Amino acid sequence: MKFITSVFTSITAVMLLMANYAAAETTSLTPRRLAANSVERSQENDQRQKVQSRIVENGWHKVGTGRWYEGLLTIFDQVDYDLSWEIEIEESDDVDGYYRFIPYHEESPIAGIVGAADDQYFYVDASDPERVICEDFIAYRYFEFNYYFSQLVPENGFYDNDLPGVVEDNVIYFPRNSFGWWADEIGQFLPVNAEGDFKIVLPGGEERPNWKTLGESVFTDGFCGPYFKGEAISTNVTVQERDRRPGYFRLLGAFSQYGSDSPLVIDATNPDFVVLPFQEAGFEHDERGAVVVYSHCENFISPMKYPTAEEYAVAFPQYVATYKNGSIVFPPDACVLHFPDWNPWSFTTNDDAARMSTVAIPTTSGVKNIMTEDNADAPKVYYDIMGRRVDNPSSGVFVVRQGSKSYKVFVK
Repeated sequence: MKFITSVFTSITAVMLLMANYAAAETTSLTPRRLAANSVERSQENDQRQKVQSRIVENGWHKVGTGRWYEGLLTIFDQVDYDLSWEIEIEESDDVDGYYRFIPYHEESPIAGIVGAADDQYFYVDASDPERVICEDFIAYRYFEFNYYFSQLVPENGFYDNDLPGVVEDNVIYFPRNSFGWWADEIGQFLPVNAEGDFKIVLPGGEERPNWKTLGESVFTDGFCGPYFKGEAISTNVTVQERDRRPGYFRLLGAFSQYGSDSPLVIDATNPDFVVLPFQEAGFEHDERGAVVVYSHCENFISPMKYPTAEEYAVAFPQYVATYKNGSIVFPPDACVLHFPDWNPWSFTTNDDAARMSTVAIPTTSGVKNIMTEDNADAPKVYYDIMGRRVDNPSSGVFVVRQGSKSYKVFVK
């Protein structure tokens, strides 16, 4: 029976593995081809990937050109998200919907990154479009460094996991964290496809964009603003939501006032525990280098500290962000600034200077919350972040309606 580590243990393990790879003379993503007299499957690989009974080898026919969206090797820094390329797909003569192809062929970007092409087939059983199962796959199998992946489904021995793919409009979509990568160093499978990027477009398929635009809003930045500008900064943003992942948002233009076009990603899939994932802000501190932002909880949710979000929330309720009544609210100090180039172990929450950070998520029927220059003479009406009208705002973040425009302000 196969097994997979918890998310938090996995993150720690991956960080340790990456550090080991970076320090090694030859990294695991630059494999060297073995000498001709030693190109043999290792006994370990034979045990890890036995040809399963459902693999079809009786005959294949070409069905056309498809597209592979990488979601497995994105665990390595050299492989970008949203990387895709064309693949030539074959279908079994015996089983309709059973496909094979070579993903890391000569023309693939991965071949350029690794320095060599691979000749291993990837097998996909999509005969049941509601339950797509992939065979175990060892990329670069006959190289000194290879990468063993397995889909987390009972058919592959993961009896406590069931994450099949589905076919929609001739595109195979796989859920996030639906595959495991075998890490020899720790003898366990670590989850991959963390962002749900992995998909296979079959010939004639029409894939949906990874992000859909919801509308315009105003983002009040209470973490970078006080640190770099001396006060909370409100910025017009475009709000997008991840396809097939409701509540996972990104704000385009969130850091535009710092000269950055990097989006701000917000994970509000759990509205009672919203998280700012670890991410680069796309601009630099004059002395400390690159700016990274993330939620305070990212430092404390771990097997050695607070194993679950619920335990963290009990210990640090003042840092818990929420998504309620259409608005995401991060309390002061809930968001962390980090300068890895300056000190990889330090972070700051701005302490007394930090302010609340908020953004209203647009709906198809809602009014766009965007600042304009119209109605400058119209009276101002104040509302708190819960949408209640406030006649005499004292301190905090408020939404101001002035004629046909609306925006957020911070009152000291």
